[in-house]
Amino acid sequence: MFCNACGTRVGGFDRNCPNCGRGLKARGSGSSMSKTNEPSASQSLSPSSAQMPNPSKSSLDPKPAAKGKPKSAARPAGSKAKQAARPPAAAPVVSGGGAPDIRSLLWETPEELEPGLSVYQDAESKPVGIRYESEVGQIDLLARDNGGGLVVVMVADESEKKGKELVSDVLERIGWVRLQVAESGQEVRAIVLTGSVPDDLSYAAAAVSGTVAFKTYRVAVAFEDVIV
Repeated sequence: MFCNACGTRVGGFDRNCPNCGRGLKARGSGSSMSKTNEPSASQSLSPSSAQMPNPSKSSLDPKPAAKGKPKSAARPAGSKAKQAARPPAAAPVVSGGGAPDIRSLLWETPEELEPGLSVYQDAESKPVGIRYESEVGQIDLLARDNGGGLVVVMVADESEKKGKELVSDVLERIGWVRLQVAESGQEVRAIVLTGSVPDDLSYAAAAVSGTVAFKTYRVAVAFEDVIV
């Protein structure tokens, strides 16, 4: 309700106007205020008592952070982790290191002498190149290389052969293979393995350098426990 004198709004339990101090008449007891002067329902609400709309919690609070460890960035396609370098393969080990052991190693793994080298096979695909017999003497290994050529491999025994004799023996075997085994136009060459280089080998080896290659070999040592 309002004061009739100054129009100040007063509470329902006030008897005097807080503004002008004049007494107030109770509503409905002959008050001079007309019903048209009564405030509407919307005017009777004070600002302090009006309820403001409560925004939803989801509109104010930020989204909670995802729990757990953050995901790492995706690795580009085709990328690989750096790998540790592998140690080089151990050299083949032979028991005694003499000519017989070197021959056994060649028969088992001819590719150790030259990549792609394999034991010669006959028309029935049988490996017949080990201790290949010829009219001029036995060939320690008759092999085939990557290019399809034939390779006469000889392991020299220094106690019996000199440099000139080595060259003479291997040339005889090359000639026999060219005439009796090789096909027309097929290349034939030789490799001679020797533990040490004979003193008289240099000039003879230079004369046949395009056909015969000379190589030395070294023996790897392995230590093994003895079971007693």
